Amino acid sequence: MSIFRKLTSKFKRDGSGSRRHIRHECFMPARLYFLDHGFHIDGFINEISQGGARFRSEQNFIMQRSNEIVRICTDGFDYDGILRNTSVDGYGIQLRQPLDEAALAAILIENPPRRQIAA
Repeated sequence: MSIFRKLTSKFKRDGSGSRRHIRHECFMPARLYFLDHGFHIDGFINEISQGGARFRSEQNFIMQRSNEIVRICTDGFDYDGILRNTSVDGYGIQLRQPLDEAALAAILIENPPRRQIAA
């Protein structure tokens, strides 16, 4: 098998790679604390899975950061994690303790994607 085929076989046609946990869209206002630096950013979680979350800042710019210890706080959801990547879509955070299926289901019911909120 060629190297190109090996690399592309890891990704589905829709661009999402194979992952341990399925990502789910949501809209959950949140605050991201950078524990080692003593500051926070307001924004929202727009994707969540049992193993992580995507946090989008309310600010127009995103600071390039990685491998930082963080805490995500929302109404009823406080989890510690490690900021693994930064992209134009926000911060990718790996949760230190995975969510169980019941907790994830409750979060998704209470926080549907923004486009579904309009009445």
